[in-house]
Amino acid sequence: MNWIKNVSFVLVLVLVIVVSFWISFMIGKRMLLPARKIPTNLMVTEASNLSSEISLEGAGVSFETVRPKVEPKVEVVQKLPEKIEAGDIKTGKYTIQVGAFSVYNNAKKLLEELNKIGFKARITPSENVYRVSSGKFETLNSAGAHLKKISSAGYEAIIRRDD
Repeated sequence: MNWIKNVSFVLVLVLVIVVSFWISFMIGKRMLLPARKIPTNLMVTEASNLSSEISLEGAGVSFETVRPKVEPKVEVVQKLPEKIEAGDIKTGKYTIQVGAFSVYNNAKKLLEELNKIGFKARITPSENVYRVSSGKFETLNSAGAHLKKISSAGYEAIIRRDD
């Protein structure tokens, strides 16, 4: 008797699986297939028939492009001085950075080269680099003059704020 229960349970389970598969198949089929075709007697075949029926010419309708008026807003925040001399700007100290190295010995080698040819140089450790720089300048013009001297000696360098 117990085997009859097991067999009937398996049959019911198989029936539920088959029915759920069939329902899913039918729903998917409806979703993926295109909608029904429109009968040809309801479709418009020529647009030329419509254009002669719809006309606004005799109806007293006119078309005009309307653009909104936009008034420009002018607001003076602060008046700038007429002339600014670059040499007069003293916004901080500047230095000439000649190199930046991740290995200290490479920075030391460049430092010795610069000192040997007459440029006072120093090494400044940063987060993960050693910066080799030369000079401390109050103005950008004086830093630029020193940059020209270092560049003429064959080194690529940049002006940066001294930390």
